[in-house]
Amino acid sequence: MKQTETQNQEIKTLNNRHEYIGSTEVAAIIGLSPYQTAYDVWCHKKLKQEKEFNDGTLERMYWGLLLEPILLEESAKRLNLNYTGTQVHIRHSEYNFLGSTADALTENDVIEAKTTGLFNKSFTEEIPIEYYVQGNFHCGMHKKEKCIYPVLMGGQKFRTYLIEFDENFYQFCVDECVKFWKKYVEGNDEYPAPADKINAVKDSQCVANENIIKSLENISKLKSKIKLLETEKEKNEIEVKNFMAENEILLDEFNKKLCTWKQAERISIDNKKLEEYLGDKFNEFKKTTTYRTFRM
Repeated sequence: MKQTETQNQEIKTLNNRHEYIGSTEVAAIIGLSPYQTAYDVWCHKKLKQEKEFNDGTLERMYWGLLLEPILLEESAKRLNLNYTGTQVHIRHSEYNFLGSTADALTENDVIEAKTTGLFNKSFTEEIPIEYYVQGNFHCGMHKKEKCIYPVLMGGQKFRTYLIEFDENFYQFCVDECVKFWKKYVEGNDEYPAPADKINAVKDSQCVANENIIKSLENISKLKSKIKLLETEKEKNEIEVKNFMAENEILLDEFNKKLCTWKQAERISIDNKKLEEYLGDKFNEFKKTTTYRTFRM
């Protein structure tokens, strides 16, 4: 995806945050982010590694940046909010390596606009945990009582979330971030890499202890249970599909939708034919990804 000037500026801003921990990184440091780990934050702050953005991330970034001012304006109308500022950046009074940039502020609130897919299951009756951490951190930094999240779902559904500021949790986050920064960024300790980040040494070996033997036995038992459950699941799915026959939607007696079984299409590339067509040029489009495979 070709990057816009706004995207380029946002990427540059994100990659220039080597000198402080931002609100979006707090959840990673305390182990509550599904998007990044404390190790990722350490690589960015200490090793000055630039963040990588795939096409999907760039696409979400594009629409998020495009819709944010519209969402803030609309939420101001719907929720009767008077903004005292937008994109307000502040640093912690004692720890300059802690920073927070709020989308918007009112007299008592932080406003954190979000866009997401219409069927994003992480948005339930409560805001996803990583956004809760971000919003509460904003509140503590900007000294506000609440964080309001106007959320646009799938470009067609407006929803509002609200959290009350939790001083104790904020202080816990500050303490953990301070320990992280002083030990791993200012200090010389190397943050331990997660197992999936450790490269294998070819044909190297190690000897399992009792705990590891037990873990392997548990994995084996769980695999057997999963296989039985998958077989049972498949058996029940076949029964439901046979009942539905040519029908796409299954309802209960009150016309409530129970499930769907719709026709779908998947377009894929025939690599063999493409290689024959392109010849040697085919190799220019190959991309090698390295990973480790766990087998028992």
